[in-house]
Amino acid sequence: MTTTMVKKEISIKDALGFANALSKAMPAVAKNTTVPILTGIHVEADAECITITGSDDKTLIRVVEKGLGMAIEPVAFVVPGRMFSDIVKRLPKGEFTIHLSDTDIILKANKSSFELKTMPVEDYPLRGSTPFDISLEIEPMKLAKGFGTGFAASTDNLRPTLHAVHLSGEGNTLSFVATDAHRLSKVDVTLEEEFDPFKNILVPAQSTKEIISLLKEEKEKVTIQFNEREFRLITEKVTFSTRLIEGTYPDLNRIIPQDFKTTFDVNREEIVGALERVNIVAQESNMKCCRFQLAIEGIPSLLISATGTEVGKAKEQVFLGDMQGESFKFAISTKYLLDCFKQLSCKDVVVYGNSSVTPFVFRPKGDECVLDLILPVRLID
Repeated sequence: MTTTMVKKEISIKDALGFANALSKAMPAVAKNTTVPILTGIHVEADAECITITGSDDKTLIRVVEKGLGMAIEPVAFVVPGRMFSDIVKRLPKGEFTIHLSDTDIILKANKSSFELKTMPVEDYPLRGSTPFDISLEIEPMKLAKGFGTGFAASTDNLRPTLHAVHLSGEGNTLSFVATDAHRLSKVDVTLEEEFDPFKNILVPAQSTKEIISLLKEEKEKVTIQFNEREFRLITEKVTFSTRLIEGTYPDLNRIIPQDFKTTFDVNREEIVGALERVNIVAQESNMKCCRFQLAIEGIPSLLISATGTEVGKAKEQVFLGDMQGESFKFAISTKYLLDCFKQLSCKDVVVYGNSSVTPFVFRPKGDECVLDLILPVRLID
């Protein structure tokens, strides 16, 4: 009786498609670590699909592609992720094969051939199926809009809880909030169905950037799941999970003013242009901020200025829309203002203020579900 040995190999139909799938998993591959296996990428294949997984000690991204390739019998391997990705991205278009042995893989495409040493598959940190307390379906654009608040999260190591986007929910409304104690961004999104209330879900701001990137190609609703330790996003092809930041998020509602003495509308593109120009000089100042003067005589306008001690001065004037209240001077970090206005997607922004020493609030005109807050810089004349 003759025994036929089944070849351990993976046949890939489209090198470009495989490279694209691989690129989605690569952000979870560790860059600087003392654990070599975390620098690897995990690839497994069977007769139906190929699964690519990147994972470090905090984040996991799993990409499942059907029809991209197949293996006659189930196989899996782990190789250095960045080298493997760099090779695959530069392969000629079309088919290629990956031949497996116990210690290495051989990748062949036309006249190209690469041999890479493998890492122990059993050591790779593939997470098991974790039970989740909450599971919700949400439109990709709404989730991306909510996690877009992450630009306001802190990078200061002294307060780890502020490195997160805080997620809470009640009724059918999800609230996303991020702050670095000097500015705050808050977005509320409404779902079709109600859910059990929850709070204090701290998703790392760095992870929210990857989530937004993954959502760009999604058209249908996605699923988000979480418990007290982990957050998971599930799309048609990708599963993304990240460990939550531990700790209790501060109550930020008490710092958001409810009443304002002065409000005015400003065209978002016009003020961004003015701020970018003035910021060239503002960057040469000690406080890295612009000064503002509300002018209410005649056509209401906002006078913007900055002084660089060694370089000179810059001035801009932006005409305002509807304005109510008093005229006063104030100063705000130019970077924070630009971050705020660039993150908003609207024509006009409503600005709310009380004085030069109290928080300013910014909302897209006609949208009460989005709020940004920035603390002013104290003026020294």
